[in-house]
Amino acid sequence: MEQIRQSPASRGLVVAMSLILVAAVMAAPGCSRRSSDAIGHEAGEPVPDGGHGSGSIILISLDTLRRDAVGAYLSADQRAGSSTPALDRLANEAVVFERAYAPVPHTLVSHMTMLTGVDPLVHQVATKESRLSQHLLTAAEVLHGAGYRTAAITSVDWLFATFGFDRGFETYVQMPFGMVFADRITTRALATVDRIGAGPKPFFLFLHYYDAHSDWGVADNPNGIPYYSPPAYRADLPDDRVFCTAEGKCASEYLAAARHQEGLLPSDELALHRTMYLRGVRFLDDHLARLFKGLRQRSLFDSSLIIVIADHGEELGEHGSLLHSRTYEETVAVPLIVKPPRGTFLPARVQALVGVIDVMPTLLDHAGIPAPEQVQGRSLLRQIGSAPVDPERAILSRSADALRPSTIWTSCSDLRGPAPGQRDELDHLKLIACPGQPPELYDLASDPEERHSLAVAMPEEVARLVGMRDALAQESEELRQRLEGSASTGEQVLGEEELRRLEALGYAEQ
Repeated sequence: MEQIRQSPASRGLVVAMSLILVAAVMAAPGCSRRSSDAIGHEAGEPVPDGGHGSGSIILISLDTLRRDAVGAYLSADQRAGSSTPALDRLANEAVVFERAYAPVPHTLVSHMTMLTGVDPLVHQVATKESRLSQHLLTAAEVLHGAGYRTAAITSVDWLFATFGFDRGFETYVQMPFGMVFADRITTRALATVDRIGAGPKPFFLFLHYYDAHSDWGVADNPNGIPYYSPPAYRADLPDDRVFCTAEGKCASEYLAAARHQEGLLPSDELALHRTMYLRGVRFLDDHLARLFKGLRQRSLFDSSLIIVIADHGEELGEHGSLLHSRTYEETVAVPLIVKPPRGTFLPARVQALVGVIDVMPTLLDHAGIPAPEQVQGRSLLRQIGSAPVDPERAILSRSADALRPSTIWTSCSDLRGPAPGQRDELDHLKLIACPGQPPELYDLASDPEERHSLAVAMPEEVARLVGMRDALAQESEELRQRLEGSASTGEQVLGEEELRRLEALGYAEQ
């Protein structure tokens, strides 16, 4: 059953709190919004007479979309036959961030970071019992308090309103599980735009598409296809394969069982899984094309800030596993495309190290609102054009194993950061450090597939990055303590039916 939550009158207290905090931050010394006074004409430079404070905002989250599944991130010779022509066209008139990362390869955690601008250690919404603390503000709360119309359309149980995702949204729509596909999200999105976009106020619309994720119990999936797409999208693929274990575990449950078996799956089957995954991505992209066309027809495409991002990627056997849980590039490297309002920035490709954590401050920067003190992310709009790459920036990700209550925030992590003596160059070193396991160190510039660890040869770099990781974690812990604790826990947010569905998607351990 579709669930629609309208903001209750009692939410006015939260909105008032949001306005008070924003006003306080605006008045604080050194916290005023920096002006965009650069007027260069090179790619990525602000365009004269532009400004990014007057348009509506559309944030599009594409669940489980690998960065390398998007043609805009592939080389020219790889781009032929791209599964994402609509996203590729969008990228041609937008700013493409080439080094964006997720905080955790998990829908719940990554989206909460996306909408609060803080590290998971701060918001701590990581389990089925978590709820966002009132001490933390969401992007929707701040924007709504500043006069934006707000609406969200979501499509999976991990984004239930009761986790705190509905805060600040006038309307929060939870589409019926098992019946939601990209076509229905797009149809509902355009109808919502017609409702909230007709008046004089700008709007913030959050859309969540789930189609790239492994199968999620659709009715016309008799063979347990691991990655679903409508039959027309896979007419040339074998239709007699049954992706089920001897015990009758199919689709995502089949993948979950396979990732724990020795030897994983045969290479030809993994190749078929990847093809099925990309067909689901193509179906998703086709309906993003319809969304973008609808926005153009309503004269909203050019005037709006449109951000397309994924919460995490997907493992397809590259490092001996499936689904998404660890911190290799296939799971934590995400696409991030920012289409500013026309007349603000020219198309560009940005090498700055950024993350999902940077989305909230970007939304507020566009609206001309300083970010609340809680926010750890940085506005992506400040990374475009002649802005120098910050040599001190580091991005920390944690594996989904870290979500288990017994080891929360102490399990496997990875970190990317600068190296001594390379302050004027982009550094591509990446550390993966898991308790009880040898560290792994990769140079992503020369070894993008993470095949050859440099940890033994470069112990000083391992030690340096471990220190940076621990420092970042300590900063987040100190912020969490200043906020008097972030997540409240108690009665389980999800019911038995929702838990059963999530288990079928491979989330049994969270």
